[in-house]
Amino acid sequence: MAAPELDRAAKQFSPPPLGRSQIYVYRDEVLGSAVRFDVTADGFLVGSTGPKTFLLLPVTPGEHTLISRTENADPFPMTTESGKTYYVRQGVKMGMFSARSRISLVDEPTGQAGVKACGLAVTTPVPTVPVPPAPTAGSSAAAVPGS
Repeated sequence: MAAPELDRAAKQFSPPPLGRSQIYVYRDEVLGSAVRFDVTADGFLVGSTGPKTFLLLPVTPGEHTLISRTENADPFPMTTESGKTYYVRQGVKMGMFSARSRISLVDEPTGQAGVKACGLAVTTPVPTVPVPPAPTAGSSAAAVPGS
């Protein structure tokens, strides 16, 4: 778990800084309590949730894909806007051998109530370094220095 002062600060629901968005990912259930749900954002592991925990992800505005991984992987594409806060709930369902995750966007009152019932888990920031686009058909790869 994150430090108590970070948990308290996150629960103030302050708006993100100018030019940023933020996403709260929370798991407010105890069903499947023995299973941790790994959460990735744009292909990077940003944390894991257990029962009654949440992550706070500051992100650049734009397109993002969250994935909640358990027995299944539940991808959730979303577009964020500058200055806005989003709330994503991890629902728990029982699978064949383990808990399964289902994530959904919820409204602000529902999200804030869910986050308040949880504790902040340790979160790794989403890298903001842009990934270069893949070469398209007919384009040549960049030359390697020294070759």
